Amino acid sequence: MTQVRRRFIGKLCRLILSGSLAFAFILIAGDLDLAHRLPQLSKTKYAAGVLFITILLDNIVVWPVVTLIMRRHPDDAKAVFVNAVDNVMADLPAVGQEDIEPDDLCAICRGSLKDVSAGIEASTGEPISVAERGVTKLPGCGHVYCRACLSEWVRRGNGTCPLCNRWFIDALPPNETLQQRNAEWVMDAIEEFRREELARARRRRDRNR
Repeated sequence: MTQVRRRFIGKLCRLILSGSLAFAFILIAGDLDLAHRLPQLSKTKYAAGVLFITILLDNIVVWPVVTLIMRRHPDDAKAVFVNAVDNVMADLPAVGQEDIEPDDLCAICRGSLKDVSAGIEASTGEPISVAERGVTKLPGCGHVYCRACLSEWVRRGNGTCPLCNRWFIDALPPNETLQQRNAEWVMDAIEEFRREELARARRRRDRNR
């Protein structure tokens, strides 16, 4: 699902909620002291009143509440993003030990891919955890990295190959699997992350002027 579509659905849900609140507000007001006036209103004026209250509620009640909730639970959103990244990493092609040359290095950490695949930390010779083992080959460009390094690379807001700068998340085979939906979600999150970084950079420049 694209970022534009997700925002559209979010806005639609907010308007539906606000419209329901507006309709309930008008009904309650009618039951209290406006019952004798409501039948006299034309359909156009009635619809305009509902629309006005809907927009008002959306901007001063619903959206501020949603924003407050999102700001109070940033860790939840981060956990969802990390989980999506892990699922995408699991869907990328793995490279077997027999396909790795002894002098092949990860372009991110400069460690031996042969050692990583065998579960050995290149710099210390110590064993590494199962979660950090594995070597990944990017679809499209074919460059190879430590799975753990590539996962951290994406979590920091990158969706391109560190060597050739080619997008690789959108190069996954198109299907309806959970991994593909996670890939689309990660791409949208990366684009949003970059927009926020640019906005913060502009604000810093404006403050320093």
